[in-house]
Amino acid sequence: MLRIPHGIYRGPTAAHRSNSIKLLAGMDGACMFYGDSMENSHLDARRGESLAHACGMRHDDFHQDVLCRNSCRLEAIVANAPLILIVEDEPDIADVLDSYLRRDGFQTQRAQDGERALQLHQQIKPDLVLLDIRMPAPNGMDVLREIRRSWDTPIIMVTALADDMDKLVALHVGADDYVVKPFNPGEVVARVKAVLRRQHAASRPSRPTCVGRIQIDHDAHLVSIVDDDGHEHPLTLTLTEFRLLAYMGRNPKRCFARQDLIQACLPESDALERVIDSHLSKLRHKLQQAGAGPLIESVRGVGYRLWPES
Repeated sequence: MLRIPHGIYRGPTAAHRSNSIKLLAGMDGACMFYGDSMENSHLDARRGESLAHACGMRHDDFHQDVLCRNSCRLEAIVANAPLILIVEDEPDIADVLDSYLRRDGFQTQRAQDGERALQLHQQIKPDLVLLDIRMPAPNGMDVLREIRRSWDTPIIMVTALADDMDKLVALHVGADDYVVKPFNPGEVVARVKAVLRRQHAASRPSRPTCVGRIQIDHDAHLVSIVDDDGHEHPLTLTLTEFRLLAYMGRNPKRCFARQDLIQACLPESDALERVIDSHLSKLRHKLQQAGAGPLIESVRGVGYRLWPES
Protein backbone atom coordinates (compact mmCIF):
# COMPACT_ATOMS: atom_id res chain seq x y z
CA MET A 1 0.00 0.00 0.00
CA LEU A 2 1.36 3.45 -0.96
CA ARG A 3 2.23 5.66 2.02
CA ILE A 4 2.19 9.43 1.62
CA PRO A 5 4.40 11.31 4.12
CA HIS A 6 2.48 13.30 6.69
CA GLY A 7 2.65 17.01 6.02
CA ILE A 8 2.70 16.86 2.23
CA TYR A 9 -1.00 16.05 1.94
CA ARG A 10 -3.59 16.79 4.62
CA GLY A 11 -7.29 16.02 4.90
CA PRO A 12 -9.91 18.78 5.20
CA THR A 13 -10.38 18.39 8.98
CA ALA A 14 -8.98 16.26 11.76
CA ALA A 15 -12.45 14.74 12.25
CA HIS A 16 -12.34 13.34 8.72
CA ARG A 17 -8.72 12.12 8.65
CA SER A 18 -9.85 8.54 8.15
CA ASN A 19 -11.60 9.35 4.89
CA SER A 20 -10.20 12.72 3.85
CA ILE A 21 -10.53 12.72 0.09
CA LYS A 22 -10.27 15.29 -2.65
CA LEU A 23 -11.41 14.34 -6.12
CA LEU A 24 -10.02 16.15 -9.12
CA ALA A 25 -11.64 15.51 -12.50
CA GLY A 26 -9.53 16.48 -15.48
CA MET A 27 -10.52 17.04 -19.11
CA ASP A 28 -9.91 13.38 -19.85
CA GLY A 29 -12.13 12.21 -16.98
CA ALA A 30 -9.17 10.92 -14.98
CA CYS A 31 -9.61 11.27 -11.20
CA MET A 32 -7.04 11.45 -8.41
CA PHE A 33 -7.45 11.48 -4.66
CA TYR A 34 -5.11 12.09 -1.78
CA GLY A 35 -5.15 12.26 2.04
CA ASP A 36 -2.78 12.03 4.98
CA SER A 37 -2.10 8.36 4.33
CA MET A 38 -3.47 5.91 1.83
CA GLU A 39 -3.77 3.45 4.67
CA ASN A 40 -6.17 5.79 6.45
CA SER A 41 -8.03 7.06 3.37
CA HIS A 42 -10.54 5.17 1.28
CA LEU A 43 -12.73 5.90 -1.67
CA ASP A 44 -16.40 5.63 -0.83
CA ALA A 45 -17.66 2.54 -2.65
CA ARG A 46 -20.66 4.13 -4.34
CA ARG A 47 -18.72 7.28 -5.28
CA GLY A 48 -15.89 5.15 -6.62
CA GLU A 49 -18.21 3.02 -8.66
CA SER A 50 -19.93 6.13 -10.08
CA LEU A 51 -16.62 7.73 -11.05
CA ALA A 52 -15.35 4.48 -12.52
CA HIS A 53 -18.52 4.17 -14.57
CA ALA A 54 -18.17 7.78 -15.75
CA CYS A 55 -14.62 7.02 -16.87
CA GLY A 56 -15.72 3.83 -18.59
CA MET A 57 -13.57 1.67 -16.28
CA ARG A 58 -14.06 -1.24 -13.91
CA HIS A 59 -13.96 -0.19 -10.25
CA ASP A 60 -10.75 -2.14 -9.50
CA ASP A 61 -9.01 -0.75 -12.59
CA PHE A 62 -10.11 2.77 -11.67
CA HIS A 63 -8.73 2.36 -8.13
CA GLN A 64 -5.35 1.15 -9.43
CA ASP A 65 -5.22 4.01 -11.93
CA VAL A 66 -5.82 6.50 -9.14
CA LEU A 67 -3.03 4.94 -7.07
CA CYS A 68 -0.62 5.17 -10.00
CA ARG A 69 -1.48 8.79 -10.77
CA ASN A 70 -1.19 9.78 -7.11
CA SER A 71 2.20 8.07 -6.80
CA CYS A 72 3.55 9.96 -9.83
CA ARG A 73 2.19 13.22 -8.44
CA LEU A 74 3.90 12.63 -5.09
CA GLU A 75 7.24 11.74 -6.70
CA ALA A 76 7.14 14.95 -8.74
CA ILE A 77 6.48 17.06 -5.64
CA VAL A 78 9.22 15.38 -3.58
CA ALA A 79 11.73 15.73 -6.44
CA ASN A 80 11.19 19.51 -6.47
CA ALA A 81 11.20 19.95 -2.67
CA PRO A 82 14.06 22.04 -1.20
CA LEU A 83 16.93 19.96 0.20
CA ILE A 84 18.06 20.80 3.75
CA LEU A 85 21.40 19.61 5.13
CA ILE A 86 21.14 19.07 8.91
CA VAL A 87 24.54 19.23 10.62
CA GLU A 88 24.04 18.13 14.22
CA ASP A 89 26.09 15.76 16.43
CA GLU A 90 23.22 15.04 18.86
CA PRO A 91 21.04 12.32 17.25
CA ASP A 92 17.90 13.21 19.23
CA ILE A 93 17.99 16.83 18.08
CA ALA A 94 18.78 15.79 14.51
CA ASP A 95 15.80 13.38 14.59
CA VAL A 96 13.43 16.15 15.68
CA LEU A 97 14.63 18.59 13.03
CA ASP A 98 14.52 15.89 10.37
CA SER A 99 10.97 14.89 11.33
CA TYR A 100 9.58 18.44 11.34
CA LEU A 101 11.24 19.38 8.06
CA ARG A 102 10.04 16.25 6.28
CA ARG A 103 6.55 16.78 7.66
CA ASP A 104 6.53 20.16 5.93
CA GLY A 105 7.58 18.66 2.61
CA PHE A 106 11.35 19.24 2.68
CA GLN A 107 13.99 16.71 1.65
CA THR A 108 16.76 16.21 4.21
CA GLN A 109 20.29 14.87 4.55
CA ARG A 110 22.22 14.60 7.81
CA ALA A 111 25.83 14.94 8.95
CA GLN A 112 27.14 14.37 12.47
CA ASP A 113 30.42 16.25 12.17
CA GLY A 114 31.98 19.12 10.28
CA GLU A 115 34.10 17.01 7.95
CA ARG A 116 31.11 15.01 6.75
CA ALA A 117 29.09 18.22 6.43
CA LEU A 118 31.64 19.70 4.02
CA GLN A 119 31.70 16.47 1.99
CA LEU A 120 27.92 16.35 1.71
CA HIS A 121 27.67 20.04 0.89
CA GLN A 122 30.04 19.51 -2.02
CA GLN A 123 28.17 16.42 -3.23
CA ILE A 124 24.47 17.26 -2.85
CA LYS A 125 24.45 21.09 -3.15
CA PRO A 126 21.70 21.65 -0.53
CA ASP A 127 19.28 24.57 -0.70
CA LEU A 128 19.97 25.42 2.95
CA VAL A 129 22.19 24.23 5.82
CA LEU A 130 21.14 23.94 9.48
CA LEU A 131 24.52 24.08 11.18
CA ASP A 132 25.29 23.36 14.85
CA ILE A 133 28.14 25.48 16.20
CA ARG A 134 29.50 23.16 18.91
CA MET A 135 30.71 20.00 17.14
CA PRO A 136 33.94 18.01 16.98
CA ALA A 137 36.57 19.71 14.81
CA PRO A 138 35.99 21.28 12.46
CA ASN A 139 33.30 23.04 14.48
CA GLY A 140 30.31 24.85 13.05
CA MET A 141 32.08 28.19 12.74
CA ASP A 142 34.93 26.57 10.78
CA VAL A 143 32.41 24.86 8.48
CA LEU A 144 30.63 28.18 7.97
CA ARG A 145 33.89 29.90 6.98
CA GLU A 146 34.84 27.07 4.61
CA ILE A 147 31.46 27.11 2.85
CA ARG A 148 31.53 30.89 2.54
CA ARG A 149 34.86 30.77 0.70
CA SER A 150 33.14 29.36 -2.38
CA TRP A 151 29.38 29.20 -1.87
CA ASP A 152 26.44 31.42 -0.98
CA THR A 153 24.24 28.58 0.33
CA PRO A 154 21.86 29.94 3.00
CA ILE A 155 23.02 28.85 6.48
CA ILE A 156 21.12 28.95 9.77
CA MET A 157 23.31 28.43 12.83
CA VAL A 158 21.98 26.27 15.66
CA THR A 159 23.65 26.92 18.99
CA ALA A 160 23.26 26.27 22.70
CA LEU A 161 24.94 29.58 23.37
CA ALA A 162 22.85 32.67 23.95
CA ASP A 163 25.94 34.90 23.97
CA ASP A 164 25.39 37.90 21.70
CA MET A 165 29.06 37.83 20.68
CA ASP A 166 28.72 34.33 19.21
CA LYS A 167 25.64 35.44 17.27
CA LEU A 168 27.40 38.53 15.97
CA VAL A 169 30.47 36.54 14.92
CA ALA A 170 28.30 33.99 13.07
CA LEU A 171 26.38 36.71 11.25
CA HIS A 172 29.61 38.58 10.53
CA VAL A 173 31.20 35.47 8.99
CA GLY A 174 28.18 34.92 6.77
CA ALA A 175 25.33 33.13 8.55
CA ASP A 176 21.86 34.10 7.36
CA ASP A 177 20.11 33.46 10.69
CA TYR A 178 20.52 31.59 13.98
CA VAL A 179 18.41 29.73 16.55
CA VAL A 180 19.30 29.05 20.18
CA LYS A 181 18.75 25.72 21.93
CA PRO A 182 16.35 24.75 23.38
CA PHE A 183 14.20 25.75 20.43
CA ASN A 184 10.70 25.24 19.12
CA PRO A 185 11.05 22.95 16.08
CA GLY A 186 8.13 24.71 14.42
CA GLU A 187 9.99 28.02 14.71
CA VAL A 188 13.07 26.47 13.09
CA VAL A 189 10.95 25.32 10.13
CA ALA A 190 9.43 28.82 9.90
CA ARG A 191 12.91 30.37 9.84
CA VAL A 192 14.01 27.93 7.13
CA LYS A 193 11.04 28.96 4.99
CA ALA A 194 11.71 32.67 5.61
CA VAL A 195 15.40 32.41 4.63
CA LEU A 196 14.52 30.43 1.48
CA ARG A 197 11.91 33.06 0.54
CA ARG A 198 14.51 35.80 0.86
CA GLN A 199 16.99 33.77 -1.19
CA HIS A 200 14.39 33.20 -3.90
CA ALA A 201 13.46 36.88 -4.01
CA ALA A 202 17.13 37.89 -4.23
CA SER A 203 17.73 35.50 -7.14
CA ARG A 204 14.98 36.97 -9.31
CA PRO A 205 16.18 39.07 -12.25
CA SER A 206 16.03 42.75 -11.38
CA ARG A 207 15.41 45.74 -13.61
CA PRO A 208 18.29 48.18 -14.10
CA THR A 209 18.25 51.24 -11.86
CA CYS A 210 18.53 54.64 -13.53
CA VAL A 211 19.71 57.70 -11.62
CA GLY A 212 20.37 60.75 -13.74
CA ARG A 213 22.74 59.61 -16.50
CA ILE A 214 23.72 56.47 -14.56
CA GLN A 215 22.30 53.06 -15.44
CA ILE A 216 22.98 50.29 -12.90
CA ASP A 217 22.50 46.66 -13.98
CA HIS A 218 22.43 44.76 -10.68
CA ASP A 219 22.45 41.27 -12.25
CA ALA A 220 25.34 41.97 -14.62
CA HIS A 221 27.24 44.05 -12.01
CA LEU A 222 27.61 46.74 -14.66
CA VAL A 223 27.37 50.54 -14.48
CA SER A 224 26.97 52.61 -17.63
CA ILE A 225 26.82 56.34 -18.28
CA VAL A 226 24.27 57.40 -20.91
CA ASP A 227 25.39 60.33 -23.09
CA ASP A 228 23.20 62.95 -24.81
CA ASP A 229 22.78 60.68 -27.85
CA GLY A 230 21.54 57.77 -25.74
CA HIS A 231 24.75 55.75 -26.07
CA GLU A 232 25.87 53.75 -23.04
CA HIS A 233 29.49 53.91 -21.87
CA PRO A 234 30.61 51.28 -19.30
CA LEU A 235 32.19 52.62 -16.13
CA THR A 236 34.88 50.61 -14.35
CA LEU A 237 34.30 50.40 -10.59
CA THR A 238 35.70 48.34 -7.74
CA LEU A 239 33.35 45.88 -6.01
CA THR A 240 32.89 48.20 -3.03
CA GLU A 241 32.22 51.21 -5.27
CA PHE A 242 29.62 49.21 -7.20
CA ARG A 243 27.92 48.06 -4.00
CA LEU A 244 27.76 51.62 -2.68
CA LEU A 245 26.37 53.05 -5.92
CA ALA A 246 23.84 50.22 -6.35
CA TYR A 247 22.65 50.49 -2.75
CA MET A 248 22.25 54.26 -2.80
CA GLY A 249 20.81 54.17 -6.33
CA ARG A 250 17.80 52.14 -5.17
CA ASN A 251 16.78 55.11 -3.01
CA PRO A 252 17.97 58.33 -4.68
CA LYS A 253 17.71 61.46 -2.52
CA ARG A 254 17.64 59.38 0.66
CA CYS A 255 20.35 60.29 3.14
CA PHE A 256 22.46 57.30 4.28
CA ALA A 257 24.47 57.28 7.49
CA ARG A 258 28.01 55.96 7.18
CA GLN A 259 27.26 53.02 9.46
CA ASP A 260 24.28 52.04 7.28
CA LEU A 261 26.53 51.98 4.22
CA ILE A 262 29.14 49.86 6.01
CA GLN A 263 26.56 47.27 7.12
CA ALA A 264 24.95 47.07 3.69
CA CYS A 265 28.02 47.22 1.46
CA LEU A 266 30.93 46.00 3.61
CA PRO A 267 29.31 43.40 5.91
CA GLU A 268 32.43 41.22 6.03
CA SER A 269 34.73 44.14 6.88
CA ASP A 270 35.86 45.78 10.11
CA ALA A 271 36.10 49.10 8.28
CA LEU A 272 35.80 52.33 10.20
CA GLU A 273 33.27 54.94 9.15
CA ARG A 274 35.94 57.14 7.56
CA VAL A 275 36.76 54.34 5.10
CA ILE A 276 33.38 55.01 3.48
CA ASP A 277 34.46 58.62 2.92
CA SER A 278 37.46 57.41 0.93
CA HIS A 279 35.43 54.99 -1.23
CA LEU A 280 32.74 57.58 -1.97
CA SER A 281 35.32 60.24 -2.79
CA LYS A 282 36.86 57.95 -5.43
CA LEU A 283 33.40 56.98 -6.73
CA ARG A 284 32.35 60.64 -7.00
CA HIS A 285 35.52 61.44 -8.96
CA LYS A 286 34.93 58.56 -11.41
CA LEU A 287 31.32 59.64 -11.99
CA GLN A 288 32.36 63.24 -12.67
CA GLN A 289 35.15 62.14 -15.02
CA ALA A 290 32.61 60.03 -16.94
CA GLY A 291 30.24 62.98 -17.36
CA ALA A 292 27.59 61.91 -14.86
CA GLY A 293 27.98 65.05 -12.77
CA PRO A 294 28.53 65.46 -9.02
CA LEU A 295 25.70 63.13 -8.02
CA ILE A 296 27.05 62.16 -4.60
CA GLU A 297 26.38 64.82 -1.98
CA SER A 298 27.73 65.01 1.55
CA VAL A 299 25.17 65.79 4.26
CA ARG A 300 27.08 67.33 7.14
CA GLY A 301 26.74 65.41 10.39
CA VAL A 302 24.65 62.68 8.77
CA GLY A 303 26.19 60.92 5.75
CA TYR A 304 25.66 60.84 1.99
CA ARG A 305 22.95 60.79 -0.67
CA LEU A 306 22.56 60.60 -4.43
CA TRP A 307 21.00 63.73 -5.86
CA PRO A 308 20.17 63.41 -9.59
CA GLU A 309 19.38 67.12 -10.05
CA SER A 310 22.80 68.23 -8.80
